Amino acid sequence: MICRAQNYLLRLPDDVNRIWQEVEDLTGKGFLLVPDARIEEYANATVRLAGPGDPLHVVRYSPHLEEHLPYYLAHEAGHILRFFRGPEDMRRLPTVTNEQRRSVGYELKDHLFRLADRGMPEEALGHVLKMWHDGVVRQVNNMPVDMRIERWMYESYEGLRPAQRRALRRQVEQNAEGLKPAVQAFTPKKVYDASVTMNSAFASYLGWLLDDRRMRQPYVRTPYYRRGERMARSIWSSPDGGQQQDIETVNRWAEELGVSSWFEWVSVADEEVQLGH
Repeated sequence: MICRAQNYLLRLPDDVNRIWQEVEDLTGKGFLLVPDARIEEYANATVRLAGPGDPLHVVRYSPHLEEHLPYYLAHEAGHILRFFRGPEDMRRLPTVTNEQRRSVGYELKDHLFRLADRGMPEEALGHVLKMWHDGVVRQVNNMPVDMRIERWMYESYEGLRPAQRRALRRQVEQNAEGLKPAVQAFTPKKVYDASVTMNSAFASYLGWLLDDRRMRQPYVRTPYYRRGERMARSIWSSPDGGQQQDIETVNRWAEELGVSSWFEWVSVADEEVQLGH
């Protein structure tokens, strides 16, 4: 398969072709590939599902990750397959309301006031609140699903394993940057604890999947390791129940981390469908 991409054609590995052929057979739509540096603040790659009048799904990726592109294409296709293989009444996405934004702002007000006292302008405070709030919501909704997708890819597409290993090692290293004291000092405790716990869970899960104890090493001596390992174990040791189970797991993680009131679920008819990694 030669995919349609902005400004050029891209020949893909056979395993990636097979996965995207499954997407096309299931949804009736191919995909357009778009490099987009704007997504780097919150994701390595995202996919916007094609609506009824759209001919193609749109995959956006960070241009700095070109060498890992086949892996990210396979992973984003996995999101589409999970989403559309589920029952229609389970095709839901998280959203953040204005009321929830105000509520989270009030919850984090002490930290925001400290930043204001240090001279941060009001506009910048609004930006960091959105970054923290949306970041936690995105992470708690994606990371449990990402674990399922990684295991599916690893067990089903042996040819992708070398690329998958390289990309996941990079991602774990990238996540571990969040352990730096400067990041912790800047971030509200609730946001920081939730994010690092999820990163620890992801690292533990990948360590089991790839049989590589180095994945979890950055977190072993942190207070987030045991909790993260328990959260990861609940996914590793249970059968894959698809989209409905994904929603149940996300809700359980959100409750565990104290952020269940930070978002709500909407049906695909009510919201533009974008999934991310």
